[in-house]
Amino acid sequence: MTSAVGVPLTLDAAGRLAASTTESNSSGTWTQTAAKTNHYGADGDSPDWIQETSTTLTRNVQGPDGSLDATTTGTSLTLSAILELAGAAA
Repeated sequence: MTSAVGVPLTLDAAGRLAASTTESNSSGTWTQTAAKTNHYGADGDSPDWIQETSTTLTRNVQGPDGSLDATTTGTSLTLSAILELAGAAA
């Protein structure tokens, strides 16, 4: 039975959220249940893409005014191709 859930956070050198994990505590033993890593392409605090799992990425799509218009999720291979076409480092 899960008695608690924790979300440890890691910051990058610029003080932005670099990574987070979700952990559950069952009978005194903490177990990681998920992990995410943010990847930034500029100085802002919004990640360009997020590594959700070892094979799944979420890409934040900005509109003409710079605000978040959509997100796309796919496999590493699919989104790497999109990022490369957009001129971002994959």
